[in-house]
Amino acid sequence: MKRQIVSIIFLIIPLITFSQEIISGKIIYKYQLKEKGFEGEGKSENIKSVFNNFNDNLVANKDKISFELVFNNDASYYKLVKNLDSDYNKDLSFTILITGGNEEVFTSNKSDLKIKKIDVFGDFFLVKSKLKEAWKLTQESKKIDHYTCYKAILEKEFIDVNNKKKKLDIEAWYTPEIPVNFGPKGFGGLPGLILELNQGSFVFYAHKIEIKKNKTIIINPPSKGKTISEEAFSNLFRKIDEKRKDKN
Repeated sequence: MKRQIVSIIFLIIPLITFSQEIISGKIIYKYQLKEKGFEGEGKSENIKSVFNNFNDNLVANKDKISFELVFNNDASYYKLVKNLDSDYNKDLSFTILITGGNEEVFTSNKSDLKIKKIDVFGDFFLVKSKLKEAWKLTQESKKIDHYTCYKAILEKEFIDVNNKKKKLDIEAWYTPEIPVNFGPKGFGGLPGLILELNQGSFVFYAHKIEIKKNKTIIINPPSKGKTISEEAFSNLFRKIDEKRKDKN
């Protein structure tokens, strides 16, 4: 028990020490596909072929896709780095969609707020939820670049395309040496910046890190789109998917 308390204090100290320091920065994230990728084991030959195409496209296009996180002490904004080739390359466009490139995410510490701007067939939705999540902190550590990072695990519940509840473990590696509570894809609320995120078949990792002390940047939330709750959006998306299946 004492060891756990000491560990928690150790992780919080950098945030207390630097809480008054003005800091901003930009992180470029890339992705890697885990070894297994999308698995087609036990599926029909047609499904296996689709999964193999998924994996081939994801591997072939990984060097063409980057994501940008800009942040200050209080807020962050995450989005795809625009690639002009995606307007003409269907495989690249599909890969962008699969890796979450159709979403932009604003997060705010002060408001405990996350806003996802999502493009659904040309219609924009502003999906609101809370930033803070029930992360489980561990003492496991490793170096990313020259930063000491610690592992945290989040158990996320979601509804799949068959309307069944499922759980997914998300693993984040964050560094208290960059004392802001943000990360890729809108994940945050940890005592340090997330430099690596393991989610499903993907690993999103910091490719380039730019930190500016005693400088700040203005970060505004997205405004174009229909404001909707996370639950309402999930229900809406399922209805859209059901209609699409009925047409087919």
